[in-house]
Amino acid sequence: GTTIKGNSILGSYFGPRNFPYSIFNHDEAAFKEYFELNSQFGNHTAVIYEWKGAGEGEEYLREALQRSREKGFKFFLHFDPLTGMTREAPAPPPSLREKSFGDPDVREAFKNRVLELAALKPDILGIGIEVNLLILNNNQKEFDYYASLAEETYKLAKERYPSQTITIS
Repeated sequence: GTTIKGNSILGSYFGPRNFPYSIFNHDEAAFKEYFELNSQFGNHTAVIYEWKGAGEGEEYLREALQRSREKGFKFFLHFDPLTGMTREAPAPPPSLREKSFGDPDVREAFKNRVLELAALKPDILGIGIEVNLLILNNNQKEFDYYASLAEETYKLAKERYPSQTITIS
Protein backbone atom coordinates (compact mmCIF):
# COMPACT_ATOMS: atom_id res chain seq x y z
CA GLY A 1 0.00 0.00 0.00
CA THR A 2 0.82 3.66 -0.15
CA THR A 3 2.57 5.43 2.70
CA ILE A 4 2.18 9.19 3.16
CA LYS A 5 5.34 11.10 3.95
CA GLY A 6 5.67 14.69 5.01
CA ASN A 7 3.78 17.00 7.30
CA SER A 8 0.16 16.37 6.38
CA ILE A 9 -2.29 17.70 8.94
CA LEU A 10 -4.63 14.85 8.08
CA GLY A 11 -4.92 11.54 9.84
CA SER A 12 -7.57 9.41 11.44
CA TYR A 13 -8.41 8.21 14.88
CA PHE A 14 -9.86 5.36 16.80
CA GLY A 15 -12.40 6.81 19.20
CA PRO A 16 -13.94 5.52 22.42
CA ARG A 17 -16.18 3.19 20.46
CA ASN A 18 -13.01 1.45 19.28
CA PHE A 19 -10.81 1.43 22.38
CA PRO A 20 -11.26 -0.46 24.53
CA TYR A 21 -14.36 -1.81 22.78
CA SER A 22 -13.00 -2.50 19.32
CA ILE A 23 -15.34 -2.43 16.33
CA PHE A 24 -12.94 -4.75 14.58
CA ASN A 25 -13.87 -7.76 16.72
CA HIS A 26 -10.51 -9.38 16.04
CA ASP A 27 -11.09 -8.93 12.30
CA GLU A 28 -7.62 -8.78 10.75
CA ALA A 29 -8.96 -7.71 7.36
CA ALA A 30 -10.84 -4.72 8.82
CA PHE A 31 -7.84 -3.66 10.88
CA LYS A 32 -5.58 -3.85 7.83
CA GLU A 33 -8.10 -1.95 5.70
CA TYR A 34 -8.21 0.89 8.23
CA PHE A 35 -4.46 1.44 7.90
CA GLU A 36 -4.56 1.19 4.12
CA LEU A 37 -7.32 3.79 3.94
CA ASN A 38 -5.51 6.08 6.36
CA SER A 39 -2.41 5.82 4.17
CA GLN A 40 -4.33 7.42 1.33
CA PHE A 41 -4.94 10.73 3.09
CA GLY A 42 -2.97 11.10 6.29
CA ASN A 43 0.23 10.61 8.20
CA HIS A 44 -0.92 9.91 11.72
CA THR A 45 -3.19 7.76 13.81
CA ALA A 46 -4.78 9.06 16.99
CA VAL A 47 -6.29 6.77 19.59
CA ILE A 48 -8.68 7.82 22.33
CA TYR A 49 -8.24 5.28 25.11
CA GLU A 50 -10.85 5.27 27.87
CA TRP A 51 -9.55 4.73 31.40
CA LYS A 52 -12.77 3.05 32.51
CA GLY A 53 -11.95 0.12 30.20
CA ALA A 54 -9.35 -1.07 32.72
CA GLY A 55 -6.93 -2.41 30.11
CA GLU A 56 -9.48 -3.96 27.76
CA GLY A 57 -8.41 -3.68 24.16
CA GLU A 58 -4.74 -3.48 25.09
CA GLU A 59 -3.80 -5.79 22.22
CA TYR A 60 -5.49 -3.44 19.74
CA LEU A 61 -3.72 -0.46 21.23
CA ARG A 62 -0.35 -2.14 20.76
CA GLU A 63 -1.33 -3.36 17.29
CA ALA A 64 -2.40 0.14 16.25
CA LEU A 65 0.92 1.52 17.48
CA GLN A 66 2.91 -1.15 15.65
CA ARG A 67 1.01 -0.73 12.39
CA SER A 68 1.29 3.06 12.64
CA ARG A 69 5.05 2.75 12.97
CA GLU A 70 5.21 0.32 10.03
CA LYS A 71 3.30 2.81 7.87
CA GLY A 72 5.51 5.68 8.98
CA PHE A 73 2.61 7.38 10.78
CA LYS A 74 2.90 9.49 13.86
CA PHE A 75 0.97 7.99 16.79
CA PHE A 76 -1.08 10.16 19.12
CA LEU A 77 -2.45 8.48 22.23
CA HIS A 78 -5.13 10.32 24.18
CA PHE A 79 -5.99 8.92 27.62
CA ASP A 80 -9.58 9.78 28.52
CA PRO A 81 -10.34 9.79 32.27
CA LEU A 82 -13.88 11.21 32.10
CA THR A 83 -17.39 9.87 31.58
CA GLY A 84 -18.56 9.49 27.99
CA MET A 85 -20.41 12.27 26.19
CA THR A 86 -21.50 14.08 29.36
CA ARG A 87 -17.91 14.75 30.55
CA GLU A 88 -19.33 15.44 34.03
CA ALA A 89 -17.24 13.19 36.27
CA PRO A 90 -14.15 10.98 36.48
CA ALA A 91 -14.54 7.49 35.01
CA PRO A 92 -11.86 5.29 36.57
CA PRO A 93 -11.86 1.52 36.12
CA PRO A 94 -14.53 -0.42 38.01
CA SER A 95 -11.82 -1.94 40.22
CA LEU A 96 -11.51 1.41 42.00
CA ARG A 97 -14.18 1.86 44.64
CA GLU A 98 -13.87 5.63 44.78
CA LYS A 99 -14.55 7.71 41.69
CA SER A 100 -13.02 11.08 42.62
CA PHE A 101 -9.74 12.55 41.36
CA GLY A 102 -9.24 13.62 44.97
CA ASP A 103 -9.07 10.04 46.23
CA PRO A 104 -5.49 8.83 46.87
CA ASP A 105 -6.11 5.42 45.25
CA VAL A 106 -7.63 7.00 42.14
CA ARG A 107 -4.74 9.43 41.89
CA GLU A 108 -2.17 6.66 42.19
CA ALA A 109 -3.96 4.49 39.61
CA PHE A 110 -4.16 7.44 37.20
CA LYS A 111 -0.44 8.16 37.48
CA ASN A 112 0.45 4.50 37.05
CA ARG A 113 -1.71 4.14 33.95
CA VAL A 114 -0.26 7.27 32.36
CA LEU A 115 3.26 5.94 33.00
CA GLU A 116 2.30 2.62 31.39
CA LEU A 117 1.00 4.47 28.33
CA ALA A 118 4.07 6.72 28.19
CA ALA A 119 6.22 3.57 28.12
CA LEU A 120 4.67 2.85 24.70
CA LYS A 121 6.39 6.04 23.46
CA PRO A 122 3.61 7.62 21.44
CA ASP A 123 4.57 10.76 19.54
CA ILE A 124 2.08 12.68 21.67
CA LEU A 125 0.47 11.50 24.90
CA GLY A 126 -2.70 13.25 26.02
CA ILE A 127 -3.53 12.85 29.70
CA GLY A 128 -7.02 14.32 29.60
CA ILE A 129 -9.72 15.04 27.05
CA GLU A 130 -12.15 17.94 27.38
CA VAL A 131 -11.47 18.22 31.11
CA ASN A 132 -12.63 21.84 31.09
CA LEU A 133 -16.16 20.46 30.68
CA LEU A 134 -16.06 19.44 34.34
CA ILE A 135 -16.46 23.16 35.08
CA LEU A 136 -19.29 23.58 32.60
CA ASN A 137 -20.99 20.64 34.29
CA ASN A 138 -20.72 22.38 37.67
CA ASN A 139 -17.99 20.11 38.95
CA GLN A 140 -15.34 22.67 39.92
CA LYS A 141 -14.14 20.47 42.79
CA GLU A 142 -13.28 17.57 40.45
CA PHE A 143 -11.68 19.96 37.97
CA ASP A 144 -9.44 21.31 40.74
CA TYR A 145 -8.53 17.77 41.81
CA TYR A 146 -7.79 16.89 38.18
CA ALA A 147 -5.65 19.99 37.65
CA SER A 148 -3.40 19.10 40.59
CA LEU A 149 -3.32 15.44 39.51
CA ALA A 150 -2.38 16.41 35.95
CA GLU A 151 0.46 18.58 37.23
CA GLU A 152 1.80 15.75 39.43
CA THR A 153 1.42 13.23 36.62
CA TYR A 154 3.12 15.49 34.09
CA LYS A 155 6.14 15.95 36.34
CA LEU A 156 6.36 12.22 37.06
CA ALA A 157 6.07 11.26 33.38
CA LYS A 158 8.66 13.85 32.31
CA GLU A 159 11.09 12.56 34.97
CA ARG A 160 10.80 9.04 33.60
CA TYR A 161 10.35 9.93 29.91
CA PRO A 162 11.95 13.37 29.40
CA SER A 163 11.43 13.45 25.62
CA GLN A 164 7.74 12.53 25.80
CA THR A 165 5.40 15.22 24.46
CA ILE A 166 2.41 15.50 26.79
CA THR A 167 -0.79 17.43 26.24
CA ILE A 168 -4.24 18.00 27.72
CA SER A 169 -7.31 19.02 25.73
